[in-house]
Formats: sequence, C-alpha cells, structure tokens
Amino acid sequence: MRKVSKFPIVIALVVALFAGLTYLLAWSNIFTVSSIAIDGAPTAASKETISKVADLRTGDKLARVEPRA
Repeated sequence: MRKVSKFPIVIALVVALFAGLTYLLAWSNIFTVSSIAIDGAPTAASKETISKVADLRTGDKLARVEPRA
C-alpha cells in the first residue's frame, strides 16, 4: 500500500489560515478604530491640527492606520 503524504494538506491549511487572518485584519469590521484620543496637546488648536494631520476617523480599518502619523 502506498503511504499518502500529509505535506499538501498542511500547506493548504497554512495558506487558508493566512488568508483568513489577512481578511480579518484588512477587510472585516472586527478590528476597526472605535475612538480617537489625543493626550498631551497643550491647546485645543494643537489637538485640531494633530487630528487633521493624522487623518484618522472612527470606523477605519486598524490594519490600514499609519502608526507613525
């Protein structure tokens, strides 16, 4: 009897897991920005400037947020 290799099954499962996690992080509504807080700004005008430069909105996908903004 011929022994069946499990390697293709393992590769298919890894690819499916990677695709599922990519979908969850990039396109689903599970990981979204729910609130934005700007701490440490001395004035209301500087908070406004920071929020305009960061260009963040609630509902944005978390994976697409630039952390250095």
